[in-house]
Amino acid sequence: MPRFYFDYHSNGDAARDDVGTVLPSLRAAKAEAATAAAEWMRDHVSESGTELKLSVRNSTPAPVFVVTASVQVGPDLGKPKVAKPTSS
Repeated sequence: MPRFYFDYHSNGDAARDDVGTVLPSLRAAKAEAATAAAEWMRDHVSESGTELKLSVRNSTPAPVFVVTASVQVGPDLGKPKVAKPTSS
């Protein structure tokens, strides 16, 4: 089974995975990366939001794929306007 490495990059910080995780397939690695990104976002979001880039490698140094996620927190701009239907 292949080993995948999950490298985190966020707001100027980086964490390189030197151990990796053995997973049965690329599909399993994508599911693991999406779950890991969601958990990371939950644990690291701040009042202003946060951004994450999770690069996933296999035995090569270049990423096989990248997961990006962001949360932006801004002012409440009020209730969105809904167009009223026009009569014909």
